[in-house]
Amino acid sequence: MMHWIAMSWAPSNKTGGFNKKIRQYSESFPTYEAKKEADKQLFIDNIKKMGPAGIVRQIGRKLSYTWLYGDLNSAFYTYYHENKFINRYFDYLSGTSLTSLDGPGNITGWFMLKAVQTLYWIGLAVLLWRQIWRILSRKKNWSNPWFVPALAFVGLSFFLILWETNSRYLYQFAPVMIALASLGLIDNQFKKKKRVKE
Repeated sequence: MMHWIAMSWAPSNKTGGFNKKIRQYSESFPTYEAKKEADKQLFIDNIKKMGPAGIVRQIGRKLSYTWLYGDLNSAFYTYYHENKFINRYFDYLSGTSLTSLDGPGNITGWFMLKAVQTLYWIGLAVLLWRQIWRILSRKKNWSNPWFVPALAFVGLSFFLILWETNSRYLYQFAPVMIALASLGLIDNQFKKKKRVKE
């Protein structure tokens, strides 16, 4: 467990995500106990090296890497992933490749896809967190059946700040994200109708 935490808190890790150098460092130790101790010491050394300002900066990097990708980082796993099988057979996005701008489509398609994803993601993320705030900030909403998913999302966010992160980890939460965001949108419509009637 300590390996994944140490990996994301290396000052050289600009995303807070997977870091191959840290994996290789951990693998260089012969036993599980030795690896665990080395990772723990690496984490402590990194925290000391970063200081309070560096810790805040790393949290910002981790939040950005988790929440600012409308495609949940699929472009990376399509074009830049170290697994050549993935790179060769799953390049369904248009535009870029490892070596050139040649690809199955064209760069215009890639930009349009990014624009649509970004607009969708901004709307989804804003509505999602707004609804989570509404549910958790008012005690009367704590009996709401959506309280548990909202609280779970806050827990997930804290977990990804501590652990190695990646926006693709949000994939399995997509149905809950869409449901909570939609609930926020429906609540807004009901409030508007109520104001109009009054």
